[in-house]
Amino acid sequence: IKLFKQLCSVPHPTYMYDPMVNLLKQILDENQISYTIDNHHNILAVIESCPTYKNYPSISLQAHYDMVFVSDNGTKPESPISIYEENGWIKAQNTSLGADNIAGLAAILLPFISKLNGEVIKEKSCNHGQVELLFTSDEETGLIGVRNLEHTLVSKLHVNTDCESPNTIINGSAGGITQIFTKQLLKVEIPSNFKILKLIFSGFKGGHTGFDLKTNKFNMTQFIGLVLQMIDCYLIDVQVGKAMNSIPFEGEVIIAVSDQQQAKNLIFNLYTLQTEFMSDKGNLAFVCAPLEQTHGFYKNELEFLSRLRQEVLIDNDETKIAVTSQYLTILKIVNDQLEAQIYARSLTSRGLDWTICYNKNVMNQFCQETKYRYEPWEPKVTKFTLLVQQMLKNCQIQPIHAGFETSFLVKQGVEAVSIGPWIENPHSVNERLNLESFQKFYEQILS
Repeated sequence: IKLFKQLCSVPHPTYMYDPMVNLLKQILDENQISYTIDNHHNILAVIESCPTYKNYPSISLQAHYDMVFVSDNGTKPESPISIYEENGWIKAQNTSLGADNIAGLAAILLPFISKLNGEVIKEKSCNHGQVELLFTSDEETGLIGVRNLEHTLVSKLHVNTDCESPNTIINGSAGGITQIFTKQLLKVEIPSNFKILKLIFSGFKGGHTGFDLKTNKFNMTQFIGLVLQMIDCYLIDVQVGKAMNSIPFEGEVIIAVSDQQQAKNLIFNLYTLQTEFMSDKGNLAFVCAPLEQTHGFYKNELEFLSRLRQEVLIDNDETKIAVTSQYLTILKIVNDQLEAQIYARSLTSRGLDWTICYNKNVMNQFCQETKYRYEPWEPKVTKFTLLVQQMLKNCQIQPIHAGFETSFLVKQGVEAVSIGPWIENPHSVNERLNLESFQKFYEQILS
């Protein structure tokens, strides 16, 4: 727990490398563990086999060190994360925690160190063959670190630690793709009797686009689409979403309306009908102001929000596992240009292709660009999968709808599984790590 808290408190959002890389270098140097860092900030540390284990196969253990940083109180990504324990869980104060994937990183690093900050904390483990520890960068924005990995693994057996479901061995994962739609908006004159109404949303459940599917059957962007359908207004600005693979939980919309009070009452009544989709921090604030600008945009520029499917699009009737899904994760206006980012996942390449065609049809007035595509990790039950199941006991084998870096590493010819502790609500301010499960997960890594 001490190592986890130290690692987790260091600022480590995607694309911010130095604080976490420097801390990991310090820990590895202090424990005389050799390592190399490639040009994409991926770290490969090698622990040589113990004398009596030289004939054992090499194994690689892997975690990514970046996080999806979100905050509900204006905390900056470069700020240290404030961590506390409550009722058997570890949480962060007003931000995401980053247990995804620092819990995995701490668990695979701890067995091989004996010192931390100059203190002897335990004896080093010495009952293993060669171990490679791979710490990857920028996983949360399209698996960029592992996509550009310059290290070559010696190991042919690989354990990823990004699973967030206890008692589960992951043997396959979804591929993903970011689809960016842009449109230059036509400015129109707003009637002089209209006034400004700013809507500030917070407290939609949000979360991870691969895990939090059932709790986001109706989300913030869909609510905004409903509001614009019901109200006579002009659109001035919209700013929703902070990360391409995180379902939005807060945002702002500025509209011009003829009757501020009537619009407020209608919007508030619509909002109260959606309480099942809110967290306990749900809130809707209004800011009324006189009309300062003479031009805005037609509200029907966002009419696609009522037609765009944001949900599990295809699932497996037998396994009940989602096969293909998508969510609109970022919606904004910049320099009179509307941008909508849709993040799609699928356990099949054909499913990813289908979302591209579907969205192009729905968003036919927009320019379309696709980025950060990666293919699925095809589910397989190998000898290594069964061996891990035998060692861990009472764990089920299944694929998962999230995207894992393993989809790239299996191309190096490794047999892979993913395991991890119980983490709830990753990619949101409600993220939390279960302490009992974390301890059990560490014991699984030791085994």
